[in-house]
Amino acid sequence: MADETDKTKATKGAAETSTAPQDEPAPIPAGAFLTILIALYLIAFTALMVIAIVQFWPGPGPGTNERPDILFSPVNYLGFQLSLGAEVQMLLLVIFTGALGSLAHALRSLAWHVAKRDFERGWILYYILLPFTGATLAGIFYFVIRAGFFSPGATIGDTSPFGFVALGGLVGMFSDLAFNKLREVAGNLLTTAKDKDSAETKPAEKGKDDVEEDK
Repeated sequence: MADETDKTKATKGAAETSTAPQDEPAPIPAGAFLTILIALYLIAFTALMVIAIVQFWPGPGPGTNERPDILFSPVNYLGFQLSLGAEVQMLLLVIFTGALGSLAHALRSLAWHVAKRDFERGWILYYILLPFTGATLAGIFYFVIRAGFFSPGATIGDTSPFGFVALGGLVGMFSDLAFNKLREVAGNLLTTAKDKDSAETKPAEKGKDDVEEDK
């Protein structure tokens, strides 16, 4: 009888051990070399974006007969002479400021984690891709704002570059909030009337907040 009890306990202990959650791998510190490399990458990227915004900022047309809402002044960026339409130049400005906003967030976050000495190697890719994420979201936000708040016949001359540049910077700096807002807009556009009716008639589920209130 005792042997059977011991076998039962051993089997139960083995089952509990097999079903127990495994420990997560310990985080790996980034190290001084990688930290300095990421910091230099962010600083260089920031300098490029500041130069790009200054060079691409709209000015008067190249000639007295040119309309400033059709063609901005030619751009000389990093040795390349570019003549872009006003719409394309404004879009690039918004994209640059979106990247600049994300870089400001990344530099602040990196300085914070380095000061706390908890900068991990697993976050390196996040810091590398963050400016590209901010630039992409800023460009999408620009299209949404132009499509939703301006008439189809509106030109750059009817808008202010300061407003769009400020929008791009905020979107890049707070990319998580911008993503959630875009998801909300997409939900309103893509949700059908049938989906709305089913959501309204579906009984509300008891969530975590309700359980805590019951306690």
